Amino acid sequence: MDVRDSTEHKIMMIATEESGMDGLFEVKDLIERGGTGEFQFVKKKCISQGDLNDLILFEYPDLELTKITIRNILKKLGYTLGAKPINIGGKTKRVWVRGSMSTDDIRDEFVTF
Repeated sequence: MDVRDSTEHKIMMIATEESGMDGLFEVKDLIERGGTGEFQFVKKKCISQGDLNDLILFEYPDLELTKITIRNILKKLGYTLGAKPINIGGKTKRVWVRGSMSTDDIRDEFVTF
């Protein structure tokens, strides 16, 4: 088996694993589109857990995902949960980030004009 065969095999394994994870494609799609209005705290770089949960219920009411499943999906997509909740606009948010972001960076990402 050469490297190319190994790479193709790995790609097939990943695709199989992802297709078996309920809600992965739907959550990924919502994050890519980003939230607006009442769901403005769903962005590609940082995501409010509560807002994402509400957006999933709004967009996919028949998709029954537990909070633990949603957390596992976010981890699979490369997000990490911030150590502390962040107060934004008088509301406390648990925020998942992709990469390293300071509290100020997160607030700047969520601010809409």
